[in-house]
This record gives sequence, structure tokens and C-alpha cells, in this order.
Amino acid sequence: MPLSDNKPFGNEDRLSDSDGSRLSESMACSSSDSDSRRESFTSNSSSKHASPVSSPPRTSTFEDVMSTTRNLSNLLIAHEIVANENFHLDTIEPLKNSLEERVKQIVHKAFRDSLESELKEDPPEYEYATKLFDEIKEILLSFLTPGTNRLRTQICEVLDVDLIRQQAEHNAVDIPKLGSYIINLMSKLCAPVRDN
Repeated sequence: MPLSDNKPFGNEDRLSDSDGSRLSESMACSSSDSDSRRESFTSNSSSKHASPVSSPPRTSTFEDVMSTTRNLSNLLIAHEIVANENFHLDTIEPLKNSLEERVKQIVHKAFRDSLESELKEDPPEYEYATKLFDEIKEILLSFLTPGTNRLRTQICEVLDVDLIRQQAEHNAVDIPKLGSYIINLMSKLCAPVRDN
């Protein structure tokens, strides 16, 4: 229902809620503001009633809700880490001489021994090292925020598993250089407050 200077405001009970709120807003404004609003409502550019257009409600899947919850939880944890200078994570160490401790030691030793024996072969094998670099790359990428595309690209280029495999075939992998890159990158990603 277009507003006009010629019509009295006597039919207010037939107005919808949105028309009534627009009417009260226009009456509360200064005369120049209300004149400009009236012009926009009475313009002949559209014959339809000037009401806001909204999209239909979108149904969310369970995965969408859970993803939003995880993101919110991550933001809360990040806020706690940044805002609380006394925040720290306690590492849970298994009890000495427990089965869990022994299994952990055996698995770690087996991995290190296997990796060391591969790298000491002549010519060296890089199967476990390549898998390790791939896992490290995925972990480093998981630390990045969505806006860090340049760093993401750099990590993917330096820790390109296919390239490392090709270098391994030609015995040209520079393990110390890759290790140094990873350590330097980890120090850059670490919060400065944690440097001590």
C-alpha cells in the first residue's frame, strides 16, 4: 500500500505489521527524510508493493550442524589459548612399566629403527621417510587458517611427496634441508607467547 500525502492515516487497522512499522518510522523521521521515503514508495518504477524479498528457509543437515559446532568449539579453544596467559595443556603420560608405556616404546622404537635402516641402506630407501613427510605435510596444513593460501601453496610445493619420490629414485633427496624447513615452519606457526 503506497503512502501518499493525499491520504489520511485513518485506515491503520488494515495495515500489516511491516506497513505499520514503516509508517511509524516515517512519522518519527524529519520531514525531509519522510519525503524521500514517500518518494521511494510512490515511484512508478514498480507496480508491486515494496517489501523486502527473502529466500526460503534452508534446512541444515546434521553434518552442517556438527561442522558449525566443531568450528565454534575450535574458536573457543583458540580464544582461551590467546586470552588466558596461564593456559597450558597437560600431557598424559602412561604409567611407568604399564602395558601402554611398553607398547608405545616398542612402536616408536620399531618405527625409528625401520626409518634408520632404510636411510642407511646403499642406496638409501625412502619409503618410510616419504610417508612421514606426507603425514607432516597434512599436519602442517591442518594448522593453517583458510586465508593463508600462499603458505599453503609453499608447503605443498616443498613437501610434494611425488617430487620427493622422484628425487629418491635418483638419490637426490636432501633430508636435512627438508627437516630444517619443517622445523623453521613449525617455529613460525607457533604462537610467540609460547617461544619460552
